[in-house]
Amino acid sequence: MYSNATERLEPLLRTVDQALLWANEQLAETSEAPLAARMLLAHVLDCSLTALFAHPERVLSSPQEHTYRTLVARRARQEPVAYLLGHRPFLDMDLLVDRRVLIPRHQTEHLVEQAVEMASHWPSPRLADIGTGSGAIAIGLALRLPAARIWAIDRSADALALARLNAERYGVSARIAFLQGDLLTSLPEPVEIIVANLPYVSEAEFAALPPDIRLYEPREALVAGPDGLEAIRALLTTAEPHLAHEGVLVLEIGASQGAAAREWAWRVFPDARVDVIADDAHLDRIVRVQTVADNRGWHE
Repeated sequence: MYSNATERLEPLLRTVDQALLWANEQLAETSEAPLAARMLLAHVLDCSLTALFAHPERVLSSPQEHTYRTLVARRARQEPVAYLLGHRPFLDMDLLVDRRVLIPRHQTEHLVEQAVEMASHWPSPRLADIGTGSGAIAIGLALRLPAARIWAIDRSADALALARLNAERYGVSARIAFLQGDLLTSLPEPVEIIVANLPYVSEAEFAALPPDIRLYEPREALVAGPDGLEAIRALLTTAEPHLAHEGVLVLEIGASQGAAAREWAWRVFPDARVDVIADDAHLDRIVRVQTVADNRGWHE
């Protein structure tokens, strides 16, 4: 009798169609439920999303059904899909991610593109990725700049361990020096380019974030004081001794922080060219500081 009652409460998920129907019901209170259901099932079955559509009659084994139920239950508790899968696409890479690091976002790809563009001004540029997390930025730079020397810095030893694994996966671990430290304190020599995706969420913004971010991603990688600019101000204020002559800073910012970040950059570097660059959604996303000589008059 207990077995029959259990079957009524937990319907058998014999086929792809049955499994997806059940998962969508379980994930009704989460964001992008249909996509999450498909991604998790493709992960369990080790197949593409296209294969799920092509073979809705495919039968799940008992272990596959059990694994899928477990993953869906975790997603129903708002755990991010990227953590459940254990990886996340970024640029042309597929990076290992878990709760030790912030999940790389598409917006941050613009940061790599800007840094690569700036690096073209030097034959062998030196770059520092501050707050490297999963290593997404540093590895993306290493793959695109074979002549570059790169330092990847993070205060978290756990994050650095994962970043090293990602660098090994892409064959660039020998070209990136991973250092533990706060902001620029462990950088051994000046660099031409400082690139950083530092925390820039305010305390109030954090309280309003979706639960899959607020409850699971590392708070210290997101929040930077009452206005979200504490880390960015600290980096700008301490950057000058760590920049080579006519160096560049490329920093990710929040969509509402462009004007404030620009003003602080000019306060620290009064003769610099400071640009605020928008992302694909036309939102402020990057502040770029070029400490070029004789740059007076760049202020807007």
